[in-house]
Amino acid sequence: MSRLRAPFNYFGGASNVLNWHNEIIQDLRSTYNLTTWVDVFAGSGLYTLNQDPPWPVEVLNDKEDLITNTFKVLRDNPQPLLERMALTEYSQAVYDECRYIEPDDTDLIKAWKWIVLLGMSFAGTTFTKQEGERLRLQTKHQWRYAIKSTAKNMAATVSMFQAKKETLVDVITRLQRVQITNWDFERVLTKFDSPHTMCAIDPPFVPKTRVSPSAYSQELSVEDHERLLDLIANCQGAVLLRGYGNELYENMAEKYGWGRQEQERKCVATHVGKTRGTQGQKDILPSRTEVIWIKRP
Repeated sequence: MSRLRAPFNYFGGASNVLNWHNEIIQDLRSTYNLTTWVDVFAGSGLYTLNQDPPWPVEVLNDKEDLITNTFKVLRDNPQPLLERMALTEYSQAVYDECRYIEPDDTDLIKAWKWIVLLGMSFAGTTFTKQEGERLRLQTKHQWRYAIKSTAKNMAATVSMFQAKKETLVDVITRLQRVQITNWDFERVLTKFDSPHTMCAIDPPFVPKTRVSPSAYSQELSVEDHERLLDLIANCQGAVLLRGYGNELYENMAEKYGWGRQEQERKCVATHVGKTRGTQGQKDILPSRTEVIWIKRP
């Protein structure tokens, strides 16, 4: 199976480390005869969409309502969304329209606004703010545009948005076999834990390790991370935990004998204040060392 694009951009996505992570996941799967896949902080769903072959039991979970709503619409009622996306032009007017969730918006309209807003903004950073009866979707950067950068004989920004549209049909097919939950991490880890479970845990990274400490609507405090680590330590199955190196995680990993691997990756978040390649400037991203901790059954 060729790699599937996520249906929307999302901050902290794992696209440039996906192959590395999947090699470890598949090794754990075969070594320990694991049968249940749980994506605890699914975000854009990239991990789940690119499990090949699919697992006998698959769970895609995220605490953000707008994420799980989008996946449910794609799985259960995709045709109206596909039709609306086909007619959606790449424009700042559409982007501005999608920045607010109105009280009477249907699940379909919420999903459309979520995909469009994140598809037209930089790095998929968004968090919500209640303004009266409506919900404002705040992005850390404005509508993304191109001056010189092109792809497929069009503006690079438009080309990327078109590619998202084109991948939706494959995403819809893949989601038909997936259970979608909208739970906090404690509930999902407790409910689906077993000796045959593989949990992929890609949480908002520990705050002090991040350049952008408020990039998500559903952030985790240091206390939340401590609680998460305690739950992982008590899981019966396998766990892959992603983050930047930090004392809290390292101490827990040493205490329980978890495996550890690291890899340098290009980091978009450290560059977000500078002019991007889509505005016609050279795009040079700094690197950061990313770590995964591996808890075996």
